[in-house]
Amino acid sequence: MLAREARKKCATTTTKLARSYHDRSFGYREPRKLKLPDYTPSELENRAQNAALLRYVDSVRQHGHRAAKIDPLDLLQRDEVNALDPARYGLSNPTQAYPVDGILWNTQLPKGHDQTSQPTWQLKDIVSFLREVYVGRIAYEFMHSPSKSERLWFTHMLESGEVTGVLGDEGKKRLWELMARSETFDHFLQAKFPNLKRYGCEGAESMLPALDVLFAAAAKAGIENIILCMPHRGRLSLLTDLLQYSPTALFHKIKGGSEIPPDLGATGDVISHLASSPTLSYDGAAKPVKVSLLQNPSHLEAVNPVALGKTRAKQFALIRDSSPECALGDKVMCVQLHGDAAFTGQGVVMETLGLSNLPHFTTGGSVHIVVNNNIGYTTPASGSRSSFYCSDIGKMINAPVLHVNGDYPEDVARAVEVAFNYRNFFRKDIIIDLMCYRQWGHNELDEPSYTSPAMYKLIRNRASVPKMYEEKLVNEGTMTKEEATTRRAAYKSHLEDCLKAVDGYEPEADMLQRQWQGIVWPTSNEAQHNPETGVERERLLTVGKASVATPEDFNMHPRLQRHVKHRLTGLEKGSGIDWGTAEALAFGSLLLDGYDVRISGQDVGRGTFSQRHAMLVDQETEKVVVPLNTLSQDRRLELANSSLSEMAVLGFEYGVSWERPDILPIWEAQFGDFFNGSQVIIDTFVSSSETKWLKQSGLVMLLPHGLDGAGPEHSSSRIERMLQLTNDRYEEARGNVNMHVTYPTTPAQYFHLLRRQMLRNYRKPLIVAAPKGLLRLPAASSSLEEFGPGTRFKPVLASFGGGKVERIILLTGKLYYDLAKEVVSRGLEERVVLIRLEELCPFPFAELASTLEPFLSSAKEIFWVQEEARNQGGWPHAKACGARILGTVPLDCTPFRACESDKTPTLPNQVTHHSGISAGRRLLAKGFSPFPADEEENERLRTIHTVTQAVLGSNYFGPVDRVLAKPTRDGRRRRVLDIGAGTGSWVRDMAKQFPSVDFFGIDIVAVPPDLQSSSSSGGSLLRTSGLLRNTYDSDDEVAELPNVRFERGDVTMGINHPDGEFDVVHCRNVLTVAVPDYVETIREFTRVLRSSGLLLLAETTVPYTLQDGTAHHPDSALAEFTEAVQSALRVVGMDPEIRLTLESIVRKGPFTHPETREIIIPLGEWPQDPRLRRIGRLGREALEMTLRSLTPLLRQGGYDDGRLSMLLSRIHTELDAEKPGSGSGTALVSTYLWAKKK
Repeated sequence: MLAREARKKCATTTTKLARSYHDRSFGYREPRKLKLPDYTPSELENRAQNAALLRYVDSVRQHGHRAAKIDPLDLLQRDEVNALDPARYGLSNPTQAYPVDGILWNTQLPKGHDQTSQPTWQLKDIVSFLREVYVGRIAYEFMHSPSKSERLWFTHMLESGEVTGVLGDEGKKRLWELMARSETFDHFLQAKFPNLKRYGCEGAESMLPALDVLFAAAAKAGIENIILCMPHRGRLSLLTDLLQYSPTALFHKIKGGSEIPPDLGATGDVISHLASSPTLSYDGAAKPVKVSLLQNPSHLEAVNPVALGKTRAKQFALIRDSSPECALGDKVMCVQLHGDAAFTGQGVVMETLGLSNLPHFTTGGSVHIVVNNNIGYTTPASGSRSSFYCSDIGKMINAPVLHVNGDYPEDVARAVEVAFNYRNFFRKDIIIDLMCYRQWGHNELDEPSYTSPAMYKLIRNRASVPKMYEEKLVNEGTMTKEEATTRRAAYKSHLEDCLKAVDGYEPEADMLQRQWQGIVWPTSNEAQHNPETGVERERLLTVGKASVATPEDFNMHPRLQRHVKHRLTGLEKGSGIDWGTAEALAFGSLLLDGYDVRISGQDVGRGTFSQRHAMLVDQETEKVVVPLNTLSQDRRLELANSSLSEMAVLGFEYGVSWERPDILPIWEAQFGDFFNGSQVIIDTFVSSSETKWLKQSGLVMLLPHGLDGAGPEHSSSRIERMLQLTNDRYEEARGNVNMHVTYPTTPAQYFHLLRRQMLRNYRKPLIVAAPKGLLRLPAASSSLEEFGPGTRFKPVLASFGGGKVERIILLTGKLYYDLAKEVVSRGLEERVVLIRLEELCPFPFAELASTLEPFLSSAKEIFWVQEEARNQGGWPHAKACGARILGTVPLDCTPFRACESDKTPTLPNQVTHHSGISAGRRLLAKGFSPFPADEEENERLRTIHTVTQAVLGSNYFGPVDRVLAKPTRDGRRRRVLDIGAGTGSWVRDMAKQFPSVDFFGIDIVAVPPDLQSSSSSGGSLLRTSGLLRNTYDSDDEVAELPNVRFERGDVTMGINHPDGEFDVVHCRNVLTVAVPDYVETIREFTRVLRSSGLLLLAETTVPYTLQDGTAHHPDSALAEFTEAVQSALRVVGMDPEIRLTLESIVRKGPFTHPETREIIIPLGEWPQDPRLRRIGRLGREALEMTLRSLTPLLRQGGYDDGRLSMLLSRIHTELDAEKPGSGSGTALVSTYLWAKKK
């Protein structure tokens, strides 16, 4: 035949990309491209001379599917296809003869013609032939392909008659028997288990002949393995017949038994997710073919990329052991079954199709069969897709589509044969749209006519597909009615026998066979949970040097020279080993140990943070080198830079892990939270496959994690979600956890984790909260000894605590390095111990208990510190698990908020959670006093203005009124902070006037003499009332005046006025605290206001006298105030020399913040005395001096000096109007520092 001869002559070519990028890296396999011979000169001449006929023929090829009889219910709304009328092309004489050389590819002339003459056909014969081929019960879509060779191949194949679809009697009986047994099976289940949701095959029975023909064709072509995935529709019929799953095992499951032996402790799954892997033999095939139906979750189509990954992994093993001519798809094929609604509705279908032709993901072509019921649950096709065909999504990869009427099994068989031939020739995906119907509703308990009465009226008035085909075979004499009845009865009797055998049935586990031999069940006595993973020094040096070795003529990027030098220097010194080097050492040593490594993601060759550089690109030729692949002769590192997909790529890697226990499969998210696009894979495969299906997986998920200001989508890997998905136990006995969740803080720990994945004798998914900021932090490096023999991963690490420990701080992640620095700077190495939990699941009960034991006798306080909020990170999980270790020590999570004040636990009966580095530093402050709040409070106190009691009655009330009434730029509620004497009454009145504003008050008051006895130190007290949301109300019932009642919830506090009277103020749901001295007062101010970006360092009232225009004040008062400011600055890491005087901190009137453009309102009437105006100039000089001293310190603290300004407020002076130039009063002194981190 012409098509066969053309294929013999065609040359296999590899399409050259515009760039040769990746062309040398291991695993890069392009789908092969085939080029058919072009038209001969005589064919081209004939095409030109009969252009009208050519246009008509191509039009039928392109539009014939629109008129084909492919819908068994004839529900498709089809318009008249005018493109099929030859008259539109000027072809009107039906007896006109045309030469068809180069136009049609059938070398056999119509009957009655001289077969030895020039191939000329009459128009009527051409029309009849084309309609028979393209407008029958199979409709073809291939003309959309941009490949001329593929279009030619289809026209050759279809028009030459190479695939006839003619079956012998035995072939026809095989088709009928598969469908008849399926129908009998469904009727049997309906009779025996009438309340069972079985998702039967009724209406789509031709699916079984389709698969049988496909398996047979594959076996004859030399394919040895077929990876099959499918949804629930018809699954049980396929399992118990073609795939040889025991009906007894199925009936045992239906009657409440388990498919898994009870001693394994697994749960099993529902019947529509069961699987089987038989080996099938077909006549004409040299070898049998193994068909592996994968387990699938209820999330339709989620299994597709898993099947693709398993297919790829299986082929790599075969390719390595086969001849060099063995190409992808020669030995293994992926077959994917779909539902019509899910095929168009589930995004994972598009993502998986997008992988099909990518060099690191292609498998040599998949055959897709869409079991098309023209309905999804209860939604008709018109409501479930925007395209005409459900298969139109396949056109995104230019996949050909074959629509076939499921009422005609022989046409289905022919369509399958064409599809397989295409896949096997081009090694690309092809789609069969099997048009059928659903006999019942979504399941057998549904009533579908509620919503689709017209469709189900047709369905219930027609014979079944097996019965119609049976009638056809009886009428044509292929079989007799008696033979059909006998075969149906025999199969039903077989099912009856299987049902009777249920009582004696015992399930068996079919796990750990073939390539999984040598792997044990995780709960077995042979399981090695934390083996030694260290490597000899010489092997480490060999791997490390090889990881950056390149050919002599390689042109490396200049900036990578430093990368190479740094790695080699660290190896030579045996210290300073960073994360990239540790990973390379793990990969290379595993290759030498006999394991392959595959890492995929959107930037894995270089690494998202430019830290890996496992592949190097020549800057002149773009030739790619993977240095580690020079280490081993037969093991390789595959770096698969992927498409911008999460769900399909993670599913693909998970499929790789199912197939090969000797490969380390890694999926790296670009940022940690990017896994959320693949949550279905994590929920239904990664976290649950072992307990549902006895499937082990060594998949590693690297999720870069760190709340380091990168934004809400680039920060958290949602450790808490991963921990919620685990089945970790809350007792010390070791359990079989479903996956490991880790947060390593050193390169050596990361190295051991990767090697542990392969060296232990079972497989578990590993979730790693991977580093970002630690990648290049010098402190976060390891020595070469930490990788050496005798070393292994440590779930718990302890630092400091050499003496009598007073405080235990439990923590995770990069926060450790910030707090370790604080411990050293404050000289607390003997008094504080930092304990890192490197593995959160399984929770390290024994390791943590043994680490804590030496410190519990002396420690007075235990804290948990993390950068995440209290309902995130490791705290919720650690709180539940840690209670088992601490025994009688209850765990309580106390939030640390900028607008609240914590009660710091002082007894060893409470473990308290704190969020953020600032909260951690707070625990290390001298005297264990509060520290500034962390940056996460920025949003809570976004807009802050400072106001004082002097607003009432002053001429600045107008500006304040206008500011508070004006909405914020982002539409959020405005936040107002009031600081000063008598704040309560002012806030009370202002809150009534501005109900849309949130008020927050801090009151510094003098304690009346009659209450001083209740205060330990007298002097000033700080009242922190919390964020007051318009909750000030008079409460005359409080007569006993403790100045403040300390309690959480509703709080009553006394507010002291300058005239000595008290206001009684009621605050709802707040926390209060009293601090008895200036230093603690200033620290508390710092804690409250640091989060807003506007840091109030100090404000106090200072008595003074004014004589001849010169202010005089007690030196001790201002000295105490200055010391408080300096103490507060030291707390935040600054230690400037500042000398404050009344004259140096004066500024007049409201002003605009130079950076944020917020209005700062220093309230109170400014005296119009020219001698006092001179103070403004002195203030500016003091400002410049202060800035000069602060800027270097702020730079060291990570602040941008370009965005730094010191804002100086005013001195409010009450002058004696009767004695100008002299008098006495008090000065309210305020100093503000505003700075923003880079």
